[in-house]
Amino acid sequence: NAGNIVPPYEATNGGEGATIEYAIEALGIKQIIICGHTQCGAMKGLLQLGELEEKMPLVYEWLQHTAATRKVVQDNYSHLDKKAMLNA
Repeated sequence: NAGNIVPPYEATNGGEGATIEYAIEALGIKQIIICGHTQCGAMKGLLQLGELEEKMPLVYEWLQHTAATRKVVQDNYSHLDKKAMLNA
C-alpha cells in the first residue's frame, strides 16, 4: 500500500488492519516487519500535504493517518532541507 501506512487501530476498517489481525490471531504470527525504502513518494507527499489536497484528495486523506509522524518530523527536523528531512 502507499507508504506502508497502517492506520491506527479502529481508525478505519481496511485491509491493513485486517491482514495484521488475521496474521496474529489465525496464523499465530509473532513478529511483523514493515519495510520501507528511500525516496518514498508517500513520504514525500507527507511533507507537502497542502499541494495534495486538491490534486489528489484520496492520497491526501490516506496520508492523514500519518499526522503524528509528520508532527514528529516537523518538530525535530524542520531545520533540515527537504531531502534530509525525507531521510529522517
